[in-house]
Amino acid sequence: MVGFDEILKERDDRIDKLKEELKKLKADFQDLDIKAGTLTVTNQKQKEHLDTLKLDHEDVIDKLHITNKARHETEIKL
Repeated sequence: MVGFDEILKERDDRIDKLKEELKKLKADFQDLDIKAGTLTVTNQKQKEHLDTLKLDHEDVIDKLHITNKARHETEIKL
């Protein structure tokens, strides 16, 4: 009888330990899920910002080309 009670106690201890570990892993998963969602949103915003900067950069380059072309044509006339 004593041996059986010890086996049951060890089993219950292992079950409790596994339940605590599962609870901790679920909490860790939720934290990581929230962080992943935040990073996804941040990444999307950064991509949109990069696309905007690329368009602005191309616009500035086009304007500089036009300015340089006009300046070159003016120098040739002079």
